[in-house]
Amino acid sequence: MKFYIEKEREILKREKRYGRFATSLGTTIHAFIPANRIGCYEEDLKAGVIYKIKNFLVINNKTSYKVTSHKFLIQFTHHTVLAPTDHAGHNIERQNVRIRSYAEFNEAVNKNEDLYDALGKLVLVSNENFNNGVTNKRIDIHLQLKDGPIVRVTLWGNVAANFQKKLMESVDKPMAERKRKDSVTTSEVTKP
Repeated sequence: MKFYIEKEREILKREKRYGRFATSLGTTIHAFIPANRIGCYEEDLKAGVIYKIKNFLVINNKTSYKVTSHKFLIQFTHHTVLAPTDHAGHNIERQNVRIRSYAEFNEAVNKNEDLYDALGKLVLVSNENFNNGVTNKRIDIHLQLKDGPIVRVTLWGNVAANFQKKLMESVDKPMAERKRKDSVTTSEVTKP
């Protein structure tokens, strides 16, 4: 079985532990590398390269934070071997997003079952730094989805900082950007 690494996901600060692999048939499968094995593959995994993977486990996919709809998951073990292979003759699509409607997105609020790809326009980015014992960063994003509704998403800490860096580097800016200097002492759960 040959796989193409599409992109790496950062989930709950477990960088490079999760990936989404695509087969030559265009289907995707979730791949999991245990934390104690990351160092073995970190240098070798590159986006756009086709690999042969040997000696891995195929297990049922997780029910929470799924990155693909595939029933199974590939789990690397201490015996897993990863080797780049010839790219010739393989045409694997790079983009594989799972766009959902607002109704599907709204139905999944607070269930922590899935990770969603959203397609929309940034209409507001609100940037806050606050200090209640610890300096932290929070960014509120208002995203107008393709089918109309506006979803509010809150990013915290390093995720917020990384988003802000990419936003500043981007050519297209949101319609509005607002900075707040007031202190925030309460936390909130965001819902679309």
